[in-house]
Amino acid sequence: VFKAALQMPLSRSVAQFRRHMPPRGGGVNPMQYLWSDGITSKNRTTLCARNYSVKITDDNGCKIGTEKIYLTEPPETNWKETGNGLTDPNVNFIGTTDAKDFILKTNGQEVLRLTSEGKVKIKSLINPNGHSLTSDLEGELHLVTCAEWNTCGNELGATLNGHEFFFGSTNNYDVIFKTNNNEVMRLGTNGKLGIGTSSPDEKLQVNGNIHSNNSIICGGSDFILGVNDGRGTGGTINTNRALVHGDGASNASDLLVINFGGDFEDGVNIQGPKTIFNGKVGIGTNTIPSEYQFVVKGNINCEEVKVIANVPPDYVFDKNYPLMDLKTLESYLNVNKHLPDVPSAAESKENGYKVAEMQELLLRKVEELTLYILELKKENEQLKEKMNILEKKY
Repeated sequence: VFKAALQMPLSRSVAQFRRHMPPRGGGVNPMQYLWSDGITSKNRTTLCARNYSVKITDDNGCKIGTEKIYLTEPPETNWKETGNGLTDPNVNFIGTTDAKDFILKTNGQEVLRLTSEGKVKIKSLINPNGHSLTSDLEGELHLVTCAEWNTCGNELGATLNGHEFFFGSTNNYDVIFKTNNNEVMRLGTNGKLGIGTSSPDEKLQVNGNIHSNNSIICGGSDFILGVNDGRGTGGTINTNRALVHGDGASNASDLLVINFGGDFEDGVNIQGPKTIFNGKVGIGTNTIPSEYQFVVKGNINCEEVKVIANVPPDYVFDKNYPLMDLKTLESYLNVNKHLPDVPSAAESKENGYKVAEMQELLLRKVEELTLYILELKKENEQLKEKMNILEKKY
């Protein structure tokens, strides 16, 4: 007769059994044992719940008998780390039976809490600021920082529990903004912001057009056009300083210089139906006298120049115009070597002359010359008349 001793430690999740096979009467020892699962030992331990059979023979190979054993698993009282079977959710569960929160910890620190109200709180082990995830049992999981962010706006103080309010990341990851699940803007961990690009090279890089209804302020001294500005590849200068504040060569610290240093080797082409300058213009010079609006250092080649004179010299033909007589004019020329009111060669070389005034002066001299010609014509006619009288007389 077999006597089975059943052992099941409460600390284990699988039932453990011990089967002891006592000596059986008859036969020649030693006895041989063959279990239905292939084991040949006499004594068995840690048997799981199932049906077993064992065949016993003596040393001469004579069959002594066959025994069958039926083992069933008792109700579980402890949860096993390798999993549990035959559980009853009304009896078997992990949790509390009082109105207390259920807490899970790692390294002695709380990482998850199931509140008695049925809410789940997950604390991040990465974020030292105490940010957590909260959710109703059947709701959506959402981020909760020191205070929840409202998409309709937030009224926040400077800090909460010693932490500053901010929108961003606390680890080495970029902050990405998306619309329709497509990335439109990225703030990198290097502090560079890219719009339309995920790898900005500067503090702000925009892949596309920029529209501003107000000022665009450049804190540095230079406004530089990039290599993708549409220029040809024939140039040798790559600094591309389109606009520079200040020109060290002229000692003018508040001067806007276009195409600084001639970086754009083909020059500047201003296109459009109009180009309006509300101020003084200097070409080839930084020195513009106060009485002039336009100064050119060098020659001017143009097809036409229109000069607006303040007073045309038509007054020369007035009967009361004081025309110098030819004898006085001759004396003046012998002394001064130039016409009256006309600047001398030395004066013109030193001071130059105004085109409008010179044009008016030359026209006046032409009109005076016309009067002299008319006067000489009258004298000539008078002489002819006297000659005709003398010829008839003699």
